[in-house]
Amino acid sequence: MRCKVRSEKKPFLVQAFTVVIWGLLFGVHSQLGYAQFPVSPDTTTFGQVIPLPGHINELILDEARGQMYAANFSAGRVEVLSMTTNQRIGSFLSDTSPSALSAMAMSADGQYLIVTNVPASPDPGALSGITVINLNNSADRRHYVLPLGEQPLAVAFAINNEALIITTTSLELFNPVDGHLQLLFDYACATDTPPPTCLGVSSTPVSLPVPMPTFPREIHSANAASSRDYRYIYATTDAFVFSYDIAGRLGFLTIRPNTSLVRPPLFQQVSAADDGSYFMAGQLLFDNRMTVMADSPAPPLENTEGLFGGHVIDSQIETIYAAFDDPAELGGGRQPGAFLLAMDADNLYVRKRIRIPEQIQGPSLSPPTATACMA
Repeated sequence: MRCKVRSEKKPFLVQAFTVVIWGLLFGVHSQLGYAQFPVSPDTTTFGQVIPLPGHINELILDEARGQMYAANFSAGRVEVLSMTTNQRIGSFLSDTSPSALSAMAMSADGQYLIVTNVPASPDPGALSGITVINLNNSADRRHYVLPLGEQPLAVAFAINNEALIITTTSLELFNPVDGHLQLLFDYACATDTPPPTCLGVSSTPVSLPVPMPTFPREIHSANAASSRDYRYIYATTDAFVFSYDIAGRLGFLTIRPNTSLVRPPLFQQVSAADDGSYFMAGQLLFDNRMTVMADSPAPPLENTEGLFGGHVIDSQIETIYAAFDDPAELGGGRQPGAFLLAMDADNLYVRKRIRIPEQIQGPSLSPPTATACMA
């Protein structure tokens, strides 16, 4: 089955889109300077390591079923863990053909799990796809093929139970009920030489405050996250950061190119506050108007190869927990080890460093009760 945008009118909750792209005309928002903070060495290690096979690149918490889903990128399957025993209890393939699992998200009502796949074969004709898994009906599992050359990079659900999928060439809205795929934004339409299709009715209207000759036609890495109320979706890519706000029947998309930032996100990881009022993209803290509030006082080194890190927001106590691949500074010197930083959610002031068993290298999440953090 092939995903296509159907011509007939569909009962989408989102009937109109507004697109705003930040340009240099808006000015550059200066990030906060690196703060100095007292830290006392602590040799106590917190946290439990749960061994899992392969490369895990996404985590989904399913509290209603007492399970957690871990996306195994290298094996192309989903690992299922028990939240009671913290043990792996099973797994399932996301696609019958050889593929790598690129992203995963669960719908706001908890019924659907969306898994995106990219070809594991070097065959130039191999196609990427989207797998829909009905968590209420094990027999309902469907796979949709994407057009040749289009690869899904990240996915997140909105409150209307539609998934926003970030691909290498566009932003798409996907309905898991019938597999309908709708174009939200084509990157090529924001370049200085947009294709003719951008002037037709098939493309989302785009309003540019200034010409954007450096806006890319393709991106290569991305990460997305929804606020706990599913009203906001935030994402970071290797070329821009964006927010998608679902307010009633209107979707509001705001895109800010990395060229408008003093320093862009150094790695693609996103965490959102429960109400969507602010979010973390890489080492940067943004508000929901896409203004930079702070730059982490302890980010990864800019000249480090293969940057990685992770963070999670505890909105109940206005705290951001973050970990980077940069060794922690303790007592004025460098000490090797893995640390979790407890930072203020308004300015990223580091209140405490917590030693953890292993370095965090990907997404982090916590349940609404905030009794634990998984990474």
